[in-house]
Amino acid sequence: PPVCKIMDFGKYKYELKKKQKEAKKKQASFDVKTMELRPFIGEADLGFKLKKAKKWLEDGDKVKILMIFRGRELVHKSKGFDVVNRVIDELSELGIVERKPIFRGRKIEALMSPNRKKEGGKKSGEVKTTKNSKEEV
Repeated sequence: PPVCKIMDFGKYKYELKKKQKEAKKKQASFDVKTMELRPFIGEADLGFKLKKAKKWLEDGDKVKILMIFRGRELVHKSKGFDVVNRVIDELSELGIVERKPIFRGRKIEALMSPNRKKEGGKKSGEVKTTKNSKEEV
């Protein structure tokens, strides 16, 4: 094997940049949308926010659920956790919980990400076979 190789450094740098661009294209990109709630939110307001969150998950964005306590509302932490868990239950068919609800300062935070989309219309457990694989089996 050769100890060193004589080559054009400019061409080498160009090839590296090209590989980095290809790797960047293959990366999955997503946005994190924030859904802000209060512990004593009305039914209609919660329904509206849930509708928006469902749309975000369908579009492939992550949803950060943020329960904000102001003033004396901090006494009702359990009510806040109830509302956040209700939101998670409503969105469970479209997304999975990435970060469970945790209490930080005056906020409860949770993060949901969209479900993985099924590739090529395959059902789970279905395997695509080719002529070569049939001969090997």
